[in-house]
Amino acid sequence: VDDFLKSIKMKNIIHFQDSRNTYVSPDERVKYLYFKFHFKKEKSLLDKVRILGYRIVKNYHRNSLYDEFIMKGGSFYKGTQWFSINKKTADKLMFFITNNDWYVNLFLKSLIPDELFFHTAIKYLGIDDNYHDESKRSDALRYIDWESGPDYPKILGDSDLMSIKRSECLFARKFSSDVTKEFFQTLLK
Repeated sequence: VDDFLKSIKMKNIIHFQDSRNTYVSPDERVKYLYFKFHFKKEKSLLDKVRILGYRIVKNYHRNSLYDEFIMKGGSFYKGTQWFSINKKTADKLMFFITNNDWYVNLFLKSLIPDELFFHTAIKYLGIDDNYHDESKRSDALRYIDWESGPDYPKILGDSDLMSIKRSECLFARKFSSDVTKEFFQTLLK
Protein backbone atom coordinates (compact mmCIF):
# COMPACT_ATOMS: atom_id res chain seq x y z
CA VAL A 1 0.00 0.00 0.00
CA ASP A 2 2.79 2.43 0.91
CA ASP A 3 4.58 1.79 -2.39
CA PHE A 4 1.37 2.38 -4.34
CA LEU A 5 0.62 5.64 -2.50
CA LYS A 6 4.15 6.84 -3.20
CA SER A 7 3.82 5.82 -6.87
CA ILE A 8 0.72 8.03 -7.25
CA LYS A 9 2.46 10.86 -5.36
CA MET A 10 -0.01 10.72 -2.45
CA LYS A 11 -2.90 11.89 -4.62
CA ASN A 12 -6.45 11.88 -3.29
CA ILE A 13 -8.14 8.53 -3.85
CA ILE A 14 -11.62 9.77 -4.60
CA HIS A 15 -14.04 8.88 -7.36
CA PHE A 16 -16.06 11.48 -9.25
CA GLN A 17 -19.05 10.26 -11.23
CA ASP A 18 -18.01 9.66 -14.85
CA SER A 19 -18.70 7.42 -17.84
CA ARG A 20 -17.95 4.32 -15.73
CA ASN A 21 -21.12 4.95 -13.70
CA THR A 22 -24.82 5.35 -14.28
CA TYR A 23 -25.39 9.10 -14.28
CA VAL A 24 -27.31 10.58 -11.34
CA SER A 25 -27.90 14.35 -11.38
CA PRO A 26 -26.16 15.96 -8.40
CA ASP A 27 -28.21 19.12 -9.00
CA GLU A 28 -31.51 17.34 -8.34
CA ARG A 29 -30.22 16.41 -4.90
CA VAL A 30 -29.47 20.00 -3.87
CA LYS A 31 -31.92 22.07 -5.93
CA TYR A 32 -34.83 21.12 -3.65
CA LEU A 33 -35.34 20.95 0.11
CA TYR A 34 -36.06 17.40 1.21
CA PHE A 35 -38.00 16.24 4.26
CA LYS A 36 -37.48 13.57 6.93
CA PHE A 37 -39.63 11.01 5.10
CA HIS A 38 -37.17 11.05 2.21
CA PHE A 39 -34.39 9.75 4.47
CA LYS A 40 -36.13 6.78 6.11
CA LYS A 41 -34.69 3.41 5.10
CA GLU A 42 -37.95 1.61 5.85
CA LYS A 43 -40.72 3.72 4.35
CA SER A 44 -44.36 3.32 5.38
CA LEU A 45 -47.16 3.52 2.84
CA LEU A 46 -47.79 7.09 4.00
CA ASP A 47 -44.12 7.97 3.40
CA LYS A 48 -44.31 6.54 -0.12
CA VAL A 49 -47.44 8.59 -0.85
CA ARG A 50 -45.72 11.71 0.52
CA ILE A 51 -42.75 11.11 -1.77
CA LEU A 52 -45.03 10.75 -4.79
CA GLY A 53 -46.86 13.94 -3.82
CA TYR A 54 -43.57 15.74 -3.28
CA ARG A 55 -42.59 15.09 -6.89
CA ILE A 56 -45.61 17.14 -7.96
CA VAL A 57 -44.95 20.10 -5.62
CA LYS A 58 -41.16 20.04 -5.31
CA ASN A 59 -40.77 23.25 -7.33
CA TYR A 60 -42.35 25.04 -4.35
CA HIS A 61 -39.52 23.71 -2.17
CA ARG A 62 -36.51 25.05 -4.08
CA ASN A 63 -33.30 25.59 -2.19
CA SER A 64 -32.56 29.32 -2.61
CA LEU A 65 -28.91 28.68 -1.71
CA TYR A 66 -28.71 26.35 -4.71
CA ASP A 67 -29.82 29.17 -7.00
CA GLU A 68 -27.26 31.57 -5.46
CA PHE A 69 -24.46 29.04 -5.90
CA ILE A 70 -25.38 28.42 -9.54
CA MET A 71 -25.64 32.20 -10.22
CA LYS A 72 -22.07 32.58 -8.89
CA GLY A 73 -20.89 29.97 -11.41
CA GLY A 74 -20.86 27.01 -9.01
CA SER A 75 -21.37 23.43 -10.19
CA PHE A 76 -22.22 20.27 -8.29
CA TYR A 77 -20.25 17.04 -8.44
CA LYS A 78 -21.12 13.54 -7.28
CA GLY A 79 -19.07 10.52 -6.38
CA THR A 80 -18.61 7.75 -3.85
CA GLN A 81 -18.83 8.65 -0.18
CA TRP A 82 -15.93 6.30 0.62
CA PHE A 83 -12.66 7.99 -0.25
CA SER A 84 -9.20 8.92 1.04
CA ILE A 85 -7.67 12.37 0.86
CA ASN A 86 -4.18 13.63 1.55
CA LYS A 87 -3.31 16.07 4.33
CA LYS A 88 -3.00 19.05 1.98
CA THR A 89 -6.55 18.48 0.72
CA ALA A 90 -7.89 17.80 4.23
CA ASP A 91 -6.40 21.09 5.46
CA LYS A 92 -7.88 23.06 2.55
CA LEU A 93 -11.30 21.46 3.03
CA MET A 94 -11.34 22.04 6.78
CA PHE A 95 -10.33 25.69 6.37
CA PHE A 96 -12.99 26.25 3.69
CA ILE A 97 -15.79 24.48 5.58
CA THR A 98 -14.92 26.15 8.90
CA ASN A 99 -14.93 29.61 7.32
CA ASN A 100 -17.92 29.28 4.99
CA ASP A 101 -21.17 28.48 6.81
CA TRP A 102 -23.06 29.15 3.60
CA TYR A 103 -21.49 26.04 2.07
CA VAL A 104 -22.66 23.77 4.90
CA ASN A 105 -26.12 25.37 4.80
CA LEU A 106 -26.31 24.71 1.06
CA PHE A 107 -26.43 20.96 1.76
CA LEU A 108 -28.52 20.90 4.97
CA LYS A 109 -31.74 19.57 3.44
CA SER A 110 -30.24 17.98 0.35
CA LEU A 111 -30.70 14.35 -0.65
CA ILE A 112 -27.76 12.00 0.01
CA PRO A 113 -25.30 14.86 0.60
CA ASP A 114 -22.42 12.54 1.50
CA GLU A 115 -22.03 11.80 -2.22
CA LEU A 116 -21.88 15.52 -3.12
CA PHE A 117 -20.54 17.65 -0.27
CA PHE A 118 -16.81 16.91 -0.47
CA HIS A 119 -16.72 16.29 -4.22
CA THR A 120 -18.28 19.67 -4.93
CA ALA A 121 -15.94 21.41 -2.46
CA ILE A 122 -12.86 19.77 -3.99
CA LYS A 123 -13.83 20.96 -7.47
CA TYR A 124 -14.94 24.39 -6.19
CA LEU A 125 -11.55 24.88 -4.52
CA GLY A 126 -9.70 23.77 -7.66
CA ILE A 127 -8.04 20.80 -5.96
CA ASP A 128 -6.81 18.62 -8.78
CA ASP A 129 -4.29 16.20 -7.28
CA ASN A 130 -6.73 13.33 -7.59
CA TYR A 131 -5.87 9.79 -8.66
CA HIS A 132 -7.52 8.81 -11.93
CA ASP A 133 -7.32 5.54 -13.85
CA GLU A 134 -10.00 4.77 -16.45
CA SER A 135 -9.02 1.09 -16.39
CA LYS A 136 -10.28 0.75 -12.80
CA ARG A 137 -13.93 0.44 -11.89
CA SER A 138 -13.61 3.39 -9.53
CA ASP A 139 -10.89 5.89 -8.69
CA ALA A 140 -11.69 5.43 -4.99
CA LEU A 141 -10.13 1.93 -5.20
CA ARG A 142 -12.81 0.40 -2.97
CA TYR A 143 -14.13 -3.10 -3.56
CA ILE A 144 -17.87 -2.82 -3.06
CA ASP A 145 -20.21 -5.40 -4.59
CA TRP A 146 -23.42 -3.67 -5.68
CA GLU A 147 -24.42 -6.47 -8.04
CA SER A 148 -24.45 -9.90 -6.37
CA GLY A 149 -26.81 -9.24 -3.46
CA PRO A 150 -28.92 -10.27 -1.67
CA ASP A 151 -28.04 -7.09 0.27
CA TYR A 152 -26.84 -3.97 -1.51
CA PRO A 153 -24.01 -3.57 -1.09
CA LYS A 154 -23.36 -7.27 -0.63
CA ILE A 155 -22.04 -8.28 2.78
CA LEU A 156 -18.67 -9.82 1.97
CA GLY A 157 -17.41 -13.12 3.33
CA ASP A 158 -15.00 -15.99 2.68
CA SER A 159 -16.37 -16.66 -0.81
CA ASP A 160 -15.37 -13.15 -1.91
CA LEU A 161 -11.68 -13.45 -1.05
CA MET A 162 -10.36 -14.03 -4.57
CA SER A 163 -12.62 -11.38 -6.14
CA ILE A 164 -11.32 -8.82 -3.66
CA LYS A 165 -7.69 -9.79 -4.31
CA ARG A 166 -8.15 -9.66 -8.11
CA SER A 167 -9.76 -6.23 -7.91
CA GLU A 168 -6.48 -4.48 -6.99
CA CYS A 169 -8.49 -2.24 -4.67
CA LEU A 170 -6.90 -0.83 -1.53
CA PHE A 171 -10.06 -1.14 0.56
CA ALA A 172 -13.12 -3.35 0.66
CA ARG A 173 -16.50 -3.08 2.32
CA LYS A 174 -18.91 -4.34 3.74
CA PHE A 175 -17.73 -7.41 5.66
CA SER A 176 -19.76 -9.96 7.54
CA SER A 177 -19.20 -9.85 11.30
CA ASP A 178 -18.17 -13.52 11.26
CA VAL A 179 -15.21 -13.07 8.90
CA THR A 180 -12.16 -14.50 10.63
CA LYS A 181 -8.77 -13.04 11.42
CA GLU A 182 -7.29 -15.66 9.05
CA PHE A 183 -9.42 -14.28 6.22
CA PHE A 184 -7.90 -10.83 6.65
CA GLN A 185 -4.39 -12.25 6.98
CA THR A 186 -4.86 -14.12 3.67
CA LEU A 187 -6.27 -11.00 2.08
CA LEU A 188 -3.21 -8.96 3.06
CA LYS A 189 -0.71 -11.44 1.56
